Amino acid sequence: MVKEEHELHLKNKKGKSHPLWLLVFQNISQIAPAGSMAALMTGTALFSLGMLPVAYLFALLLTVIMAYAPYQFSKRNNSSGAYYSYVSDSISKKMGVITGHLYILYQIFNIAFIPIFFTIFMKSTIYLFTSYTIPDYLIYLLLMVPYVITFVIAYSGIKISLAYSIYGGVIELAILIIAGILFITHPATTGNNIPYSINMTPLFFIAVVFASLSFAGYGSSLPIGESIKSTGNELSKSVIISILIAGLVFIFIAAALTIGWGLNNMKSFGTQIIPGIILSYRIAGPYFTFLLFMVVINSGILAQLAMTNALARVISDMSNKGALSPYLSIKDKNGTPVKSIRIVVICAIAISVTSLLLLGPLTAFVILAITASIANLLIHSITNTGLLFFYNKLKKKFFAVDHLFPITSTVFAVITIAVSMVVLYPYEIPPLLILGYISIIYYRYSRSQKNNKINNLITG
Repeated sequence: MVKEEHELHLKNKKGKSHPLWLLVFQNISQIAPAGSMAALMTGTALFSLGMLPVAYLFALLLTVIMAYAPYQFSKRNNSSGAYYSYVSDSISKKMGVITGHLYILYQIFNIAFIPIFFTIFMKSTIYLFTSYTIPDYLIYLLLMVPYVITFVIAYSGIKISLAYSIYGGVIELAILIIAGILFITHPATTGNNIPYSINMTPLFFIAVVFASLSFAGYGSSLPIGESIKSTGNELSKSVIISILIAGLVFIFIAAALTIGWGLNNMKSFGTQIIPGIILSYRIAGPYFTFLLFMVVINSGILAQLAMTNALARVISDMSNKGALSPYLSIKDKNGTPVKSIRIVVICAIAISVTSLLLLGPLTAFVILAITASIANLLIHSITNTGLLFFYNKLKKKFFAVDHLFPITSTVFAVITIAVSMVVLYPYEIPPLLILGYISIIYYRYSRSQKNNKINNLITG
């Protein structure tokens, strides 16, 4: 007999379960504060220049608005299907299937680009420390390291995964705070050392978009809530708490980096691959910088693990409900969706290796990251629209915020996608890829529904 995963939830010394903080750190793991600092804060700085902390403050406010729909849905529905279930129950089964497949695309591409970032970051940092350039053939071996670690932990079950997430997450946040204090107490010797300036330009909007991407992952807890027997209130609280924790850390680190690098020098900050590591090396020396380097690497692994666990459970739920092959719902004796985990890891490896071979590390990283980001925005646009449908079905009396937050979030997402399609030239691949993907899913689903109707008429 297969045990349900919720039998494995962690307990404190008094024997009482504490799923809320497990859920919070599942989200924190996918948000990956240290990884986001290394991968996304440089892009944000390039467009915001001296307004890096302000860009993250705006991004925090926008993220809270965008999280309103999953926050409300998760109070009433702790299904492992998460966004797939929310949209299926509110708009239609067809839109739910499209949303579920968009979530699969979003997380698969997320999982695939992290090891590529892993290789870029490691290659640049090792060169900084030793002046040694890693040969190209070793890149593919390095690419497999996070996959092996992620697969082993995820396959071991949710208990080990969440334990790793919570302990790794606490250490990550602590090291980042220490790094921030060091940067603040060692300001740049040139330029204005206040942490921000006010210089609103059209490029600032792009900076806010980049900063908003740093928060992606705040809904990673939603698919695992059912596995650890959490309540709807715990799920919804985990979304908001993780956003606030990440937001405060991002704003603090953004201000600290601006002070340490120098406000007037932030244009050069945005052109570096590893500016945080360079600044740490200059201020704190090699030992602390090596520790920060390992925290960033581990942050990527934590994020990949959180994504794998979340996606495997969404796939398993979709399989249970007939939206995917029944094979993908098979679990081991501990209730872990092992078949889904295998498929997720195999597909992600194939995408990582193929994109690396065809595009090279930097272009592959950009294409995969942009594709995942656009898919994520579409998921939230559909879910926000679904919330309005859901309230209408309940005949619930609307408050102003029930209209304002979902509509504002959807408008922001649509504008962001539209601006991205112009700004991203010549990187046109992501929107075209997503459009083709949605078209295929829509066609396949419509055809399967038509075949089901024909079969029902024949058998009836």
